[in-house]
Amino acid sequence: MIGAIGNDLGGIGRRSIDTVTTGSDSTDFGALIASTGTPSPAKAPPPTDRRALDADTKLRNALAAFRKEASMTPAERARRDVLESMDLTEEAIEAMTPEQRKATEDKIAAEVARRMRAAGAVGWRTAP
Repeated sequence: MIGAIGNDLGGIGRRSIDTVTTGSDSTDFGALIASTGTPSPAKAPPPTDRRALDADTKLRNALAAFRKEASMTPAERARRDVLESMDLTEEAIEAMTPEQRKATEDKIAAEVARRMRAAGAVGWRTAP
């Protein structure tokens, strides 16, 4: 009896043990564990509806935009708004000659300071 339990299966092969313990030739130990109610990591089925994918993408984009906006200081938001009103980008400013860039940066700084004062931001003053 002890020989049948050890490595010497006493003529009983692995396939026979699987059949006896699980009732099927094709079921292995992993499948047996899974079928006994042992929790496995739950995976949500992928959305098959295109509208669900679009809504998920829109939500992720909105959250990313909100996080970016929330991480900006009021001065950074004012600068962004001034650049938009002047139809400029940071890349366009970097591509300017040093003289053009200085003149443009001075205009931007003055407008940002004006907007910050108008908004009541504490500690903002014009450059000397």
